[in-house]
Amino acid sequence: MAVVRKKDERRKLKGSTCKECDIYYAHLPEDERQKKLSTCSRHRFLYIPPSTPENFWEVGFPSTQTCIDRGYIKEETNPQARLRRRQPLTALFSPKREGQDT
Repeated sequence: MAVVRKKDERRKLKGSTCKECDIYYAHLPEDERQKKLSTCSRHRFLYIPPSTPENFWEVGFPSTQTCIDRGYIKEETNPQARLRRRQPLTALFSPKREGQDT
């Protein structure tokens, strides 16, 4: 992405909005909004960059309830029962007995 530094060249670029600008220009009709954006917008680009995902800039880990609300964690309505082992772990990893050779 190249930076456009000259004032005349920047005025030729298309003006766009961010979330805050959308709120500010919400009361204007669409044609008047476009005129306003082309004359005094601070957001000027050769192409409009993609917006960041929702909650991207939140620092830290969200709570479990927040993760469930956002859809990161899906709760099962009827969780399946866990399978039991055929042999207990103590039998699998018990210490060697005197008669065993390996």
